[in-house]
Amino acid sequence: MKIIEPKISSDLEIKDSFEPIEENFYNCIFNEQKLSNLTMSGIEFNECIFKNVDFTNALLDNIDFVDCIFENCDLSNLEFTKKLFLRCKFINCRLVGIIISEELLQNIIFDNCNLNYSNFPNNKLKNILFKDCLLEKSRFLENNMDNVHFSQCDLNSSEIFKTSLNKIDLSTSKIEGIAIDTYSIKGVVVNSYQALLLSRILGIVIKEE
Repeated sequence: MKIIEPKISSDLEIKDSFEPIEENFYNCIFNEQKLSNLTMSGIEFNECIFKNVDFTNALLDNIDFVDCIFENCDLSNLEFTKKLFLRCKFINCRLVGIIISEELLQNIIFDNCNLNYSNFPNNKLKNILFKDCLLEKSRFLENNMDNVHFSQCDLNSSEIFKTSLNKIDLSTSKIEGIAIDTYSIKGVVVNSYQALLLSRILGIVIKEE
């Protein structure tokens, strides 16, 4: 699948704080920082790298991330609404309970991330890769998916409603206990074991010969 990765400058400024919090940040690297109830509003991070940054106590309002890399960061329980994530990569990040709603996510890679209990309502997801991710008890509601791929993910007990999975391949992922409606399931690509699981969800009785 084709995903455009973040475009990062080779000349990054090392930042030891997020001050001043009212300005945009370009070509910066943040390392080993904890936001400690910091509030940021109406700014953009462009061509930035975040390493070992703890966002969990931050209030991020109207923040856009363009060409950014997050590595070993914690964004658990954050809520993003009507924001932009464009050409971003999350590596070994913790995003448990994150809420991303009414947003455009385009050219995004989640690599070996924990997204358990995450919630994705009313988003446009284009060119997205979930690779080796935990997505147990996650929720995808009324999303528009275009070129979204799940590779070796754990989607056990997740919920997918009013989100077309047409041509989306779940065959390498775990889907035990998944809850899904008939609209979402049409055209999904699965293996034979998964097909049996989904048939039971839809109330189909398979007669053994």
